[in-house]
Amino acid sequence: MKKIYIAGPEVFLEHAIEEGKRLKALCQQYGYEGMFPMDNEIPPQAPHVMAKRIQEANIAMIRSCDIVIANLSSFRGAEPDSDTVWEVGFAQALGKTVLAYSNDLRSLKTKTQAILSLGNSPQDNEGYFIEDFGLSHNLMFAPCVIAETFEACLETLGQGSESPNQVILQLGNPLLRHIANRVHDVTNDATQALIQTLLTTCQASKGVGIAAPQLGISQAIFIMASYPNERYPNAPLMEPMALINPMIRAHSDLKEKEWEGCLSIPGIRAKVPRYTWIDVTYTTAKGKKEEKRFEGFLARIFLHEFDHLIGKLFIDHVESTEDMVSEQIYRSVILPSLSKAPH
Repeated sequence: MKKIYIAGPEVFLEHAIEEGKRLKALCQQYGYEGMFPMDNEIPPQAPHVMAKRIQEANIAMIRSCDIVIANLSSFRGAEPDSDTVWEVGFAQALGKTVLAYSNDLRSLKTKTQAILSLGNSPQDNEGYFIEDFGLSHNLMFAPCVIAETFEACLETLGQGSESPNQVILQLGNPLLRHIANRVHDVTNDATQALIQTLLTTCQASKGVGIAAPQLGISQAIFIMASYPNERYPNAPLMEPMALINPMIRAHSDLKEKEWEGCLSIPGIRAKVPRYTWIDVTYTTAKGKKEEKRFEGFLARIFLHEFDHLIGKLFIDHVESTEDMVSEQIYRSVILPSLSKAPH
């Protein structure tokens, strides 16, 4: 049984031990062993000695776990509990799977301005600028924040989306319905790192595209990476590309229905009507603005990923429940016929 380290400010609650038991019981329901910091029995002693013993015990507990689920809600200010942030960074450095949740998923800038009563000022009361990447948390750990509750993180694990430090959000996660923020600095390190993460996640998941909101990151960026594979055997081959701040300028009058799936909705396929061609503009990963026409399957990928930037999913376009099938039926019945079709 895999072990989950439960990180968060709950240790400061008056009934911390009871809350720890509740969270551990949830872990057990989902097939995991929960590990709460207050499980460590540290006898009373001089404060500085006791602090060192608690630190050593928690480090050992994190090392022994497989997964960390952290509460990164605002704590005594606009930022999360500093101890929890340290634990997240330590676990990431060890290569552990880290998932986090927060009860406030507004952008860090909006949240900070509200909590500190700053109005629309880009600076705090001491003159420091507020980080503004459109993320809910600091860029160093924002990708870990995938849900609003502890149990929602467990549900994500239960859906089989566990991978080192990176989880694809699943249907029902409210972040998938948010409108992505425009990217203002395409070439900075954070944006470039996000693009690389999207590329590697798309490849590892055998997808032909993926959008930043699927990783819980509210940035207007997606990847197109069409190639023939087991999910889309007739897909055309293209060089993977990042499209930033994309816009649709024109489209065909005609729509065609074809099968689509989504990494955020595993187990379901549906016939979705899409424009047969689209004219678009976007910025490349190198900061160059481009215009392009996509047709057929490539237009479908663009429109599917563009939906993620505006809080939509492919199932929103399905015209009838008769156009939906399980992944099992798609692979065993429909896919063989598609493979035999001329292309």
